[in-house]
Amino acid sequence: MDLEELFLGKQEISAREKKDIISQNIRQCQNHLQISDKQMQGFMEFLEEAEAKPKKVKKIILSRMRLSQK
Repeated sequence: MDLEELFLGKQEISAREKKDIISQNIRQCQNHLQISDKQMQGFMEFLEEAEAKPKKVKKIILSRMRLSQK
């Protein structure tokens, strides 16, 4: 099962199976991008915050984009 099927709900699976699929895909991305566990942990915390407080995270992203353009 790929992520598209997972998120579109094309197949009924348990929450545990969903978590395992997502974890596996995250690990594949981490290996492909060659980033450390610490960097990945920071990114996952950022995603959790983004889910909880999307407006705050949007402001952070926009401000960092502006800084990187200078």
